[in-house]
Amino acid sequence: MSGDNIDNAKTTENFHRLHSSRGISRRRARGQVHRYSLNEKDRIRRAIKRKKQRIIRMWFIIGCVMVLLVAIVALICKYCVREQKRNTELAGVWHYDQYTEYEFDGKGKGCMCLDGNNHFEFTYKTEGTALYLDFILDYVTDCQYSYNIEGEKLTLVGGEGTAEVGKKYELTKILLDK
Repeated sequence: MSGDNIDNAKTTENFHRLHSSRGISRRRARGQVHRYSLNEKDRIRRAIKRKKQRIIRMWFIIGCVMVLLVAIVALICKYCVREQKRNTELAGVWHYDQYTEYEFDGKGKGCMCLDGNNHFEFTYKTEGTALYLDFILDYVTDCQYSYNIEGEKLTLVGGEGTAEVGKKYELTKILLDK
C-alpha cells in the first residue's frame, strides 16, 4: 500500500507540474502573457508606447482640423477677392443719357447724378450678375439690376424696385483724362 501512495503522490505531482507548465507554454505560444507576469520595465515601456500613440493621434487630428480651417479661409478669401474684382470692374462714371450718370467708386459706394444738380448717393454690391443699389436717402427706392459689362458698355436690366422691370438700360463709360 505504501507503494500505491508513492505512485499517487508522484502522479499528482506530475499532473500539477505538467498542467501548470502546459498552461504557461500555451499562453506563450499564442503570444498571450498574463498582464501580471510582466515585469515593471515592460509595463513602463507599454505605458510610454500607449502615451506616444495617443499623442500622435492627437497631433494627427489637430493637423486635419488645421488643414480644414486653412481650406475654409482660402475659399472665403477667394470669394471676397472675386467680389472685390467685380466691384472694381464697375468703377468709373457711366453715362446713360443727357441727364443721368452713375458713378461707382469700385469699393461699394456710388452716386446717381441727375441734371448735374441732384445727387443720390448709394452703396452697392454685386452677387454674380446681380447689382444691388441701396440708396442713402429713404425716399429713393432701393433697386436691383442684372448687369453685364462688355468693354466700355454697361447693360443694366431692371429688376425689383426699378421703374420698369425687364427694361434694358445701356450706359457708356466716360474715360477721364489723368
